[in-house]
Amino acid sequence: MIVGILKEIKPQENRVCMTPSGVDMMVAAGHTVYVEKNAGLGSGFEDSEYINVGASILDTPDEVYGQSEMVMHVKEPQPSEFGMIKEGQIVFT
Repeated sequence: MIVGILKEIKPQENRVCMTPSGVDMMVAAGHTVYVEKNAGLGSGFEDSEYINVGASILDTPDEVYGQSEMVMHVKEPQPSEFGMIKEGQIVFT
């Protein structure tokens, strides 16, 4: 499965839905993982940590939504994201 990890945009939400160790497990299980640029910064994780365990970094949420079969957030998608969700796409929050 192609999994996209999104940066949280809800005000004062600094968590990330998956740590680099979680990405490592997903990649080891054969999944492709895309992480939105700076998604982990609020939780203390640099993009390089995600890259080191096999994720690819994408610049925008539009790219993450566009290339992923399942997207992940801590909180629910915000109105600015509604148009990016594709029919049949799994949204896990």
